[in-house]
Amino acid sequence: MKPLGYWLKRIDGQLEAAIDHLLAEEAVSRRQWQILNTLATGPRSLQEIDEALAPFRDSDSPTFQPAVAELVSRGWVQSGYALTGQGRLAHQQIAAKVHTFREKTIEGLSEKDYATLVGLLERVSANVAAL
Repeated sequence: MKPLGYWLKRIDGQLEAAIDHLLAEEAVSRRQWQILNTLATGPRSLQEIDEALAPFRDSDSPTFQPAVAELVSRGWVQSGYALTGQGRLAHQQIAAKVHTFREKTIEGLSEKDYATLVGLLERVSANVAAL
């Protein structure tokens, strides 16, 4: 049996590659998708976008400003950082594909299985954080 770390790395890599491929078909990056999804709930400041997506920031990308600027230049986001009509339509179309992708990733799991899986991963995460 392979250890937990093996499966976490393998699944993470597979998910990253598959979602990147799906989003490339829509000509958006993963970060742009996350920004669209964040703004779908309402306007945000750049600081609020950065805070909402903090787990995805790193030393190479300390802010999402460049990705937001690309969405503004595309006409999907307006200043003040809210989705335009075009942005809402793009979000809806991409969200439908992402939803289908997510459904396929958990195919064969019951709702109870999924809840158990997520609960166990949360527990492992808390255990590691406490070390």
